[in-house]
This record gives sequence, C-alpha cells and structure tokens, in this order.
Amino acid sequence: MKKRICLLKVLILGWLCLVTIAVSAQADTASNAEKVALPLDGKQIIFTQSWTLKSSVTKNQVTEIANEWFKNSFKAKKDKVEAVDKEKGNFLATGYRVIPGVTYYNYPVSPVVKFSVEVTVQDNVCTLKLHGLKSLFKVFNEVEVPVEEEYNNYLNNKNKKGSFVSREEYNKHADTAFKNLKAEMTRLTVSFKGALGQAI
Repeated sequence: MKKRICLLKVLILGWLCLVTIAVSAQADTASNAEKVALPLDGKQIIFTQSWTLKSSVTKNQVTEIANEWFKNSFKAKKDKVEAVDKEKGNFLATGYRVIPGVTYYNYPVSPVVKFSVEVTVQDNVCTLKLHGLKSLFKVFNEVEVPVEEEYNNYLNNKNKKGSFVSREEYNKHADTAFKNLKAEMTRLTVSFKGALGQAI
C-alpha cells in the first residue's frame, strides 16, 4: 500500500513538473511583443521623408541648410560630416543618438545608435534619409551590430531572451526600445523639416 502511495506521489510530482515546463515554455514565446512598425526597405530600416522645394531654392542652399542643421542637432564628439557636394545637392554625415529608456542589459538595441544622415536634392525635391542603424557595444573593443538583425528576429518571434528577465519582460523592453528609436528618428525628421523652413 505504501509503495502505491509513493508511486502515486511520484506520478503527481512528475505531472506537475511537466505542466510547469509547458507553462514556462508558453510564457517564453515572443507572442506578447507589440511588433512596433519601423520603415523597412527590403530588410533595411530606412527613415526617409521628402519635401518639394520652392523653385528659387538652389542645391547649394539646401546643402548649407543641412550642414548647419547637422551641426546644431548633433553635438557628440563622434558626429561627423562625411561629404558635401554643393553642385549636386548631396550631404552625408555620420550621427550618434542616445535612445531614451534603453540600457545595455536585456534590450535588443544598445543605448547608443550610430547611423548615416543623408540629404539629396533631385528634380526640386529634397530627401532626408536616416539609415545604416547600428547598435554600439563595448566589450574589449567597440562592436557595431546592425539594428535590423534583432528587429527582424523581433518581428519573427525569434528575438533573444534577456539574461536576467523573463521572455515577457524582455518583449516589453524590446517594444520600448523600438518605440523610442522610432520616436527619436521621427523627431530628427521633424527637426530637419523645420530647418528647411521657407525653402519648402
């Protein structure tokens, strides 16, 4: 009789363990992520906006506006103007941004993101592109990781779980990270439109 009771206890404990594992596995999926929408061109994240210029506005004027706007908006030591072509109306720079509400732990992107700032003028249309987004991590040397890698995993329920938080909590962090990244890129776009002012 005692053996039967012991066996029954073992079976019940085994069943409870299986239920716990099943519940944990279900909670460890990425299904609770909001899937924040970022602008994708193929598999690349590109924030882009275009404005029609007044007929009197020259390419030279636009590059001067872009250059002044960049210097006023990007103050980090690493922020750098890469190339300016006043005749063609092209402006290229590398910018860095701190993403609010993000830390180096348990988030799919780092608090500091590096990206290209590109302004072009063609057929009287000025286009701003913010692209080539990379998370910056420091171990022994600085490591750059394309934001698209974790974002595509996030969209496909394959995002990695954080080291010290549950999957559910990590997904909340991922939602926050991509929301705040989108908000920061949108803020820069609005800021550049303001800089164009009377040119559009």
